[in-house]
Amino acid sequence: VERRLVWRERRVALDGQSLREAAAEVTRFSGVRFVFADSEAAQVRLAGYVAADDVEAFLALLENNVGVSADRRADGVIVLRSE
Repeated sequence: VERRLVWRERRVALDGQSLREAAAEVTRFSGVRFVFADSEAAQVRLAGYVAADDVEAFLALLENNVGVSADRRADGVIVLRSE
């Protein structure tokens, strides 16, 4: 039940979802758009909770824990790629 209700706290519960799915949820709450430079990054599996509207914390999680780097383009889009 807790995992289903975390959206009320602007968090996303991840239980093996792909980074593509997680990024879509973060986009839904924050409006930031993500693109993937390679299919490996899009397929990374994640577990835990992330603050859906804290893009910087989400990016830090990716860069520090799952080997995905993030580059911001001038238009505000964030490009994710596996390292």
